[in-house]
Amino acid sequence: MRAIVLAAGLGTRLGKLGRETPKCLIQVGPEPLLGRLLEQLFDAGIEKVLINTHHRAELVRTFISQSSFASRVVVTHEPELLGTAGTLRANWNFFQGRPGMVLHGDNYFDDELPGLLEIFDKRDEGIIASMLVFESHNPSECGIVEINELNRVVAFHEKVPNPPCRTASAATFIFSPVVGVLIAKLVSRTPDISRDLIPVLLGRMNVQHSVNPVIDIGTPRGLVAARNASV
Repeated sequence: MRAIVLAAGLGTRLGKLGRETPKCLIQVGPEPLLGRLLEQLFDAGIEKVLINTHHRAELVRTFISQSSFASRVVVTHEPELLGTAGTLRANWNFFQGRPGMVLHGDNYFDDELPGLLEIFDKRDEGIIASMLVFESHNPSECGIVEINELNRVVAFHEKVPNPPCRTASAATFIFSPVVGVLIAKLVSRTPDISRDLIPVLLGRMNVQHSVNPVIDIGTPRGLVAARNASV
């Protein structure tokens, strides 16, 4: 299986740090977050990774070229942001007609990818995608999912006040090839996974529950939490 890491975000909520450094290259623990993510992906059996870039793209290219992962990573550049689902639409052929993993380059989590791969491999008939979820302490700041007794996502609420539960999307997915067909049909020029794609997948996506929180390092509070968790 191959994976796409979405790493084109601007990091505006991090102030000067975000202006100078792509979020995926911010230090969390002994290494930049991207280095940790790549180790997790390859340890889980991912064969090759594509990373999309926009803000300070040259820093990501330099990091990859100097890493031990260089031969297994493709770096692409988006002069204009395509939207998260738009990036998938533009690079879907990277998956070579097979299922593919998609994750954000600014999320810190523990060893959760093997479990996500397992639940996708054991999926029931009709399931075309799997999502990693976790219990959020701040659910109004997250995309919240409702899950039925069959472990399928039946509703999704993107950063709404008073959400119905605390089960949050970790923005980490495995998509079957048929999802590429659905993405191609999205009408937006810059479609978003949460806003445009997940509603199309309701009832056809199962979930893997993360034991530990998944931390978005795109805010000062999140970055501190991730650094504390890495100690």
